[in-house]
Amino acid sequence: DRQGETWESKPAKSDADAVHLVGVELGTAPSVAEWLRQKAKEIPEEDLTREALAEALQKVLECRGALPQHAPSGEHSSQLTDLAASLSEMQKQLSKQRESLSSRKEELAKRELELKEEERKFAAAEQQRAKDEEARRNYPMPAWLSKSCDGTMNVAVVGNSGVGKSLLINKLRRLKPGMPNWAMTGVQETTLSPTMYTFPGVDRVRLWDLPGAGTTEFPQETYVRDMGLRYFDSVLIVTAGRFTTTEVLLRAELEKYEIPYFMVRTKIDLDVWNNKLDNNLDEDATIQNIRDELRSLHGVN
Repeated sequence: DRQGETWESKPAKSDADAVHLVGVELGTAPSVAEWLRQKAKEIPEEDLTREALAEALQKVLECRGALPQHAPSGEHSSQLTDLAASLSEMQKQLSKQRESLSSRKEELAKRELELKEEERKFAAAEQQRAKDEEARRNYPMPAWLSKSCDGTMNVAVVGNSGVGKSLLINKLRRLKPGMPNWAMTGVQETTLSPTMYTFPGVDRVRLWDLPGAGTTEFPQETYVRDMGLRYFDSVLIVTAGRFTTTEVLLRAELEKYEIPYFMVRTKIDLDVWNNKLDNNLDEDATIQNIRDELRSLHGVN
């Protein structure tokens, strides 16, 4: 518009004043088409989309390949080969992963079993701890035993009065009357309180002569607790003649708490002598009868 000019190639007749046009040649202006061509040459050419279009076409060429994608070619065969190789490699990796997973499953199953076993052991230990705490509350260690129990072997000798416990302790230690540490014996109850006797030459092994059970001072119901039998290494249940209800009940309670014990029959010589006089049976027969009775009535071998 700035460069626009108005040309009147065939002016119409006019009565207007044209004094200022004196000297101007009329009818010599170019035609409109010619004028436009001249002006087009004078105006600089501006194509704003050419560069963008060239850039887009370049990207298409880069992604195109040798031929259009829809054109038949031999590239599919090559692609198939590459895909087959890739698939084979993936299958191999998957197989290895499966083997590794199987091994991991076995290891995991093994660890789970180990964990369950540890949990079982822990539960058992916890249960045992609770039992021990309850036992310590209900069965405290007697003061007279706690002073000499640590690091020593203690054997309790129990039974009714008059069965020969003190004499048995002397015989086990190979002592004779009048020797040092001889345990006093008698027809009456001579053991009124727990008495300790060390084994000759092995001071850490102790034999305890305990008062008989089933008396007013030491009732059967609390005898195991009162005597602290759960803290002894083993117990000798001594009787002369048949085992009474007291010994049988004591044996049952020892078994309940898994305390090792031995049932001892004393004064066999008197049984042999009486059986000889009353039934004319010799010593071997009498001893065999006693053994059979212990085995059949009490399960003692």
